[in-house]
Amino acid sequence: MSDDPESPSPDAGVDEDSATGMSEDTYLQERSTLIEIEQKSADQHDKAILTISMGGLAVSVTFLKDIAPHPLPGTLWSIGVSWFFFVASMLTILASFLTSQIACRRQRDLLDELYQHGTRGAERKADWWASLTHRLNVVSYILVFLAVGFLAFFSWLNLR
Repeated sequence: MSDDPESPSPDAGVDEDSATGMSEDTYLQERSTLIEIEQKSADQHDKAILTISMGGLAVSVTFLKDIAPHPLPGTLWSIGVSWFFFVASMLTILASFLTSQIACRRQRDLLDELYQHGTRGAERKADWWASLTHRLNVVSYILVFLAVGFLAFFSWLNLR
């Protein structure tokens, strides 16, 4: 180690205010990477729910047309419930697209206000929209699972 005051110390880049001693640059880079991964995962979630729902509707119509054109009496209700849940799942995901955009817009406005004026004003509104988006995503999962379950039940009853 050099006695030169200009040479970097072994602790250079370490943030003393950090609980872990991690540098701010490392923290921000890791945080940015995690946000990017989270966004990609959310995009995949939305695509998967829409694909499963549309595919489930198509498979059920094909099943009715080609495999079980004359379903057992009293079983049509289960495919009707399945269709309802598939459509509700698609509508829920579409609604989450809108609420997500609103949440991002509100968060951006809050950040602008904080940066320009040093004040916080829209936090609760931004949090509310983000929370609603999360709830809609969870509901879409539940609906698609119910839809697949009712479709499987109908199919099982009508396979001969």
